[in-house]
Amino acid sequence: MPEAAKPVPHPPPHEELALGELIRLTLIETKELASAEIQLAKVELQKATRRLVRLVILSVLGAVGALLGLVALMHAMAAALVLVLPAWAAYLISGGLAMGMAGALAWLAYRRLDQLELAPERAIESTKDNIEWLKKKLD
Repeated sequence: MPEAAKPVPHPPPHEELALGELIRLTLIETKELASAEIQLAKVELQKATRRLVRLVILSVLGAVGALLGLVALMHAMAAALVLVLPAWAAYLISGGLAMGMAGALAWLAYRRLDQLELAPERAIESTKDNIEWLKKKLD
């Protein structure tokens, strides 16, 4: 964990400060602000990474279970079709259905992957707000 930020000594409002002192205080506060923004981005990325890892683990476990069940179902379907079709045709039909379902699931996963947010949105937004605030102060 990062060290706790040391409070910046703020002079009373009625005191006049030299330009050098104002620049020094501004640099200290800017450094602390940048450190806080970086820390926020790290926390957001860690949370997103943990969610992504959990999602991947659950997906892999689900896919393995679904694959085992699909193999059993496709074999049962082919065994039933063998009663009315040649064996090669029965297995071709069941294999084609399995491939079609796999393609549809892969397409669905690809579409959902685009919706996954991994960027540290709050840190980015906060940094933009801070830059705007600083620009207004400097004008």
